[in-house]
Amino acid sequence: MKEEKYIFSFEKLDVWQMAVDLADHVLGLLEKILLNKHTFY
Repeated sequence: MKEEKYIFSFEKLDVWQMAVDLADHVLGLLEKILLNKHTFY
């Protein structure tokens, strides 16, 4: 069974996609910083 996802019109915008990618990248960096913070003590 194929699950269909509704896509909002603003999700098709390149700017929206770039913002989501940036947010994912920043979140990944923050997670690495927090993990490394605990390993140095």
